[in-house]
Formats: sequence, C-alpha cells, structure tokens
Amino acid sequence: MVALRIYTAEEISVNAVDRWRKSYADWEPQRKFADGKTKKQNDDAFDQIEHTPDAIAAIMGNKSWTHPQCTFCGNYCDKVISVKDEWDDKSTEICKTCVSKISTLAKML
Repeated sequence: MVALRIYTAEEISVNAVDRWRKSYADWEPQRKFADGKTKKQNDDAFDQIEHTPDAIAAIMGNKSWTHPQCTFCGNYCDKVISVKDEWDDKSTEICKTCVSKISTLAKML
C-alpha cells in the first residue's frame, strides 16, 4: 500500500536549528563556513530570529535544512507530496510543478 501526504517546510524547519547545532557541535565558535560567517555568528543569529523556514535558511545560506526537496527536479519547495510504500523506508517527494507534468502525461495513458 502507498501512503500519500503533504510534507511542508514548516515540518522540517521545526527542529532545523537543533539539527544544525548538533551537526556542528564539535566546531570551534570561530571556525568559518564557506560564506565567511563563523559558527558563533550563525548561533547568535539563530537566537535572534523567529524560526521560520525562510529565516533559518537565510542564515544557513541554503534551504537544504528547512525545505523539502523534489525528488524529480531537485528544487526546494514550501510543500511537496510525499509518496511512501509501507514496506520501504524511502519516500519520493514531488513538487507541484512535477505533479502537474505527471498529471499531463497520465492523461495520455
């Protein structure tokens, strides 16, 4: 059986800052990221913002921690449809644009 559900950036971003802090826990505060900001600068910025998906992503420099990624086109989105087989731990996330393309093709069947 296949389970379908809407998967949102809000769901992912709820614990994004905690996941980020755990991932970089062994970094010294002065260590810099590729964008030139230090770990401490990011930590301080996280403490000063409302933890919305876009605000967190702006500090992190990308949406990979805060937004679902479409399996087909690779874009990060606010919402996707998540498709998961009950016997498999893997899921496929599909954005609205790709769902529309799939729907167009399905009409040709």
